This record gives sequence, C-alpha cells and structure tokens, in this order.
Amino acid sequence: MRDDWVCVRCCRVDDAAGTVKSTVFINDVAFEVPVGPFNVREAFGVEAVLVYSSGHPVPTDDWGLTLHSLRHGASYYLVNRQMMDLIETLKHEAEEMEEEL
Repeated sequence: MRDDWVCVRCCRVDDAAGTVKSTVFINDVAFEVPVGPFNVREAFGVEAVLVYSSGHPVPTDDWGLTLHSLRHGASYYLVNRQMMDLIETLKHEAEEMEEEL
C-alpha cells in the first residue's frame, strides 16, 4: 500500500438478485462490496486505515471489519497505519501547544 492519501467514494447499486452493494472507487477503479461491515484489512492489507473525509479514522474491530457500513455517497481516504499514527501524534502535540498558550 502507498503511503499517500487515496480517495475512496461510495455509492449503492442493486444487482440482478436484488442484493444491495456499495461501489467503492479507489483511484477511479470501481469495486463492488456487499452493504454491511467492510473488511478493510482483507481488502487493503494489515497496514491500511480507512479515514472519513473529516480526517477521523473509520472505526474497525480487531479483525479489520468496519463497525458500520460505508455511507452512501460519502468520501473516504485510505492511508498507511504509520501515516495515521504520525497524524494522530501531530494533532495531539498541536492540542498541547494550544493549551500552553
């Protein structure tokens, strides 16, 4: 997985069997996934973290399953876990500096 941010967009489609799926776009390549918990680890690897467009990580369990379905029409980013840890550290340091002022 690359260390930079990758935009992921989501929309819903119904297949011939009537199953609702999410279409996820990663660098303009479409992937259809069933609606429901999404296995980030299985799809993108152990080091992958899915992030809301707000910058907050999408909550997952210990196995990499999202706690909720990906939201219809929402944008997500895929980042490397090390990058996410660095971002969280920098946010924490910035908050501490603001408190000192």
